[in-house]
Formats: sequence, C-alpha cells, structure tokens
Amino acid sequence: MLVLHVLQGPDAGKRFALPIDEPQLIGRSTEAIAITDKSVSRRHAELTPDGGAWFLRDLESSNGTFVNGRPVLERVELAAGDRIRCGDTLFVLAEDAALPHDALPAHAVSTPAAAAVEARLPANAPAVADPRFRLLQDLASLTDDANDRPRLLARALELVREEFGADRAAFVLPVAGAANVQAIDSTPGVAPPPIPFTAVEEATRDAIGLLTVVTSADAPEPSSALCVAVRTPERTLGALWVDRAMTRGAFDERHLRLLQAVGVHLGLLLRHGELVGAAIARERLAAMGETVATLSHSIKNILQALRGGADAVELALSRGDVAMANEGWTILARNLDRIHSLTRNMLAYAKERSLDLVSCAPNELVREIALLMTPAAHRKKARLDLDLDEGLPAIRMDPDAIHQAVINLVANAIECVPERSGHVVLATRWVVESGQCEISVRDNGPGIAETLKPKLFEPFASTKGQRGTGLGLAVSKKLVEQHGGTIDVTSTGTEGTTIAIRLPDRGPPDDADGTRGPQPIREADLGIEFGAPE
Repeated sequence: MLVLHVLQGPDAGKRFALPIDEPQLIGRSTEAIAITDKSVSRRHAELTPDGGAWFLRDLESSNGTFVNGRPVLERVELAAGDRIRCGDTLFVLAEDAALPHDALPAHAVSTPAAAAVEARLPANAPAVADPRFRLLQDLASLTDDANDRPRLLARALELVREEFGADRAAFVLPVAGAANVQAIDSTPGVAPPPIPFTAVEEATRDAIGLLTVVTSADAPEPSSALCVAVRTPERTLGALWVDRAMTRGAFDERHLRLLQAVGVHLGLLLRHGELVGAAIARERLAAMGETVATLSHSIKNILQALRGGADAVELALSRGDVAMANEGWTILARNLDRIHSLTRNMLAYAKERSLDLVSCAPNELVREIALLMTPAAHRKKARLDLDLDEGLPAIRMDPDAIHQAVINLVANAIECVPERSGHVVLATRWVVESGQCEISVRDNGPGIAETLKPKLFEPFASTKGQRGTGLGLAVSKKLVEQHGGTIDVTSTGTEGTTIAIRLPDRGPPDDADGTRGPQPIREADLGIEFGAPE
C-alpha cells in the first residue's frame, strides 16, 4: 500500500494512505485530502490508480504541481520515492507494508514517536562525507549574496573552478549565434579556446548536461569541457561552462553529475536573488507611496491655510482694514514657517551627510534659536524664556545640524502650548556625571499620552493631527544620534513635556595639529636664518 508523507508545509508530519482503486484529490476542498496549506488550490491535483500504478495530474492549480522538481504538464506515472510539491507542501510517496489495508483510514494522521539518537553532528560539520560534494554546501553559504548577482556569480565560479581544478569556469547565455559570457573566473596566464555556441545552446534548450572535447585553431591543445543548464523548476537561466587542458586530465561522468547538481543550486540562488530584489523593490515602492501620500496631505493643508491667509489680507487691503490685514498676515507667516520647516526636515531625513564639526558655544546657538522663534511664540501669544548655564563650555558639534534639531523641538512646543497662557523654556546645563552638554525644551502643554511615546520618534507619527507631518522629532533624533548623543522625553500629563538632548564633546579642538595659527618659536630656533659670514 502506498502512503503520502508530508515532509514540508503547514501539515508536516501527516501521512495519508492511498486506498487501492480509490482516486484521491489533493486540495483544500471538503472532498480532498485534508491539506491546510493556503498556497494549495481547492482542487489542486488528482491521484488516480490505473492497472496497479498510480498517476498524477494537475487540475490547473494556481501554483502548479511538481514531481521531483519538474512541472506536471500532463498525466504522470508515480513510483515509490517520488517527491510531489503542491504550493508550499512537499509530499513523498512511499510503500507502507507495515500497515494492513483495512487498518488505516483514507486520511490517517501519524502520531508522535520516540527517537533513539545514535549520533550527533556539530553545526559546522560537512553536509556529506565525500569532499567533492562539499562544494554544494559552500554554494549554499552564498545565500546572503543572492541579491547581488555579479558578486554571487563571481564567488560561485571561483568555487567551481577551484573544486574542478579547471582553467576556466563561466556563466554563459546563447545570444545571437554566440556564447555570450556573463561572468567568468579563469586561471591567470591560461588562454582556453572559445566557448562553442552549439554546446551552450543545446544545454540551455534541452536543460541537459554535456561532456565534450573542444578543439580550436586558437588553442595549442584540446580541452576537456563540461556544460550544464543553470535552471529552476520553472525555467532555464543560462549555462555553466567548465574546461581545462587535456594534458591536465579529462573530466568524466562523475564530474558532469556534480556540475549538474551545482547548476541546480546556482539556479535556485539566482532565483532567490530575483525574488529578494523584487520584494525589496515592492517594499520601496510601498514606502515611497506612503511617504508621498503623507507629505502631500501635509502640504495640501499648509497650502489651504496660506490661501486662507492670502484671501484675508486681500479682503483687508480692499477695505483698508489694517487689523484684519494683521490677522491674515499672521496666518500667512505661520504657514510659511511650516512649509519652510517641512522642506528642511524632508531634506535632512532623506539625505545622508557627514557632520561638519567645529567648536561651538551651545548658549550662543540657543540664544539665536530663541531670537528666531520668538515671533512664532508671539503669534501664539505665548512666552519663550531662556534658562542658560553660563558656565557651559564650548563643545565640538555641527551647529547647523543641532540648530535644526533644537528648532524642531521648540516649534513643536510652541504648537502644543495653550494660547495666551502658553510657556516654553529653552534651557542648557552641563551634566557633570557624563561630561555632556544638555539642551532641553520644556512646555506647559497637555503632555504626551503613554501609548504615544513608543512611536514618538518614528517618521510621520504626529500627535498634532493635521497640523503636523511627524518628521520633526524623527529628524531631531537622527541628527542628535549622528553626534553620538541621546534625546529623551519626559511627559508629566497636565504639567507639560520636557525633551532633552544630550551631546558629548566630540574630541579635540579644531586646531589640534596647530595648522591654522602662528607657530611658537622653538627654544633652539629663533626663526632667523643667518647667511654665511662675509
């Protein structure tokens, strides 16, 4: 009696008996063998007994049916040991003489069994004992390079040439009547004959392996050569060519079989690289779409506000109403600040740039920021105060980057505080314990809910609704971390929020090598060159 054992997939471990003279349906429908794999169609494939043999045919399934790696295009006769793949589920067909025909129901499930371990291999043990086949294990280790096709081919061909002791290993395609070499690894100083087009064409067309002898007027001696198809279960990707001079020994059928296995492995690696690349491209497009949608929404809101402010100013001018013009201009100015801030943050978030470190007095930087942000606070009818540690030393930092990081924090604080009673404090201090400069922004706004804190520094995660883009804090975090610093949030509910930036001193002063200023005169050199005595 034959039994289908599930080796891979959601139902791994199950087995299904094939009762004599009873056709079986593989799929997820109620009348089929009970498979839960969602990549399997409801009516995926059919197993039919006929004259003592079992036959398999695909029922136009979505993901296809494969036997021993080959697609099932018409009815195929099965034998014990055949591997059947449907979707993500892999079956093996096996004899089960130990089970009487009437003792096992059609859809039986195996029960757990105990195992007596006779030997254990360490994780780095060769997959097979024959050293030649370790090449397959080495190829499998190239999975991380699968998304870099040139690097993958270069490394794979190097492994193949070394293992086969070949003069040349190449990945080729038959193009326009010639063997088009896509990648090659050759022994330096050796000039093998040209790769014959006919052999490459036959190997790729029929998905076969060839053992041949190549002679050419351009080569001093004939070469022993191997050519096999590089393929996946779905298609042939190219051919793998290996050759060496006959004086170094001819290849035989054992070499050809090994190279065929290499062709299958290399094909799967190349296909894996294609799938990974496609997945990365899809993720990038999805992320780009999400970013564009979010930014477009924010820009639309800002433009609507600008339009409203401009209309108010236009109406006020037509009426000669200065008070109304002032109100319209306030709207315009506020939204001009928003679009300017959004543009700067978009550039900072999207573009990587190195830091331009100079010695800078943090207090001077903070005073400049307070001066710039005071009009925004006045428009909100809020106070912006300074609380500076006058003993704060100068530190090395990129002033433009930290300027933008702190401006974002102050702008957020001004947005959050209540009108008329809003209060924002921009403070500095020297943290003696860690030897760091701290720049903090405190406000008396409504605070930040605990549930929002984990996502606070993620891009496009805004707590300000339509008034925010969610880029400000993400950009500040990025710029601060580029300095090796940290940014922390303390929210105390109705008592407001404090966000503190801590920056380490980034090393020696600007002129550590003494190249910019005048050099002191050394003790034994007064800097005067005397001529020869007359």
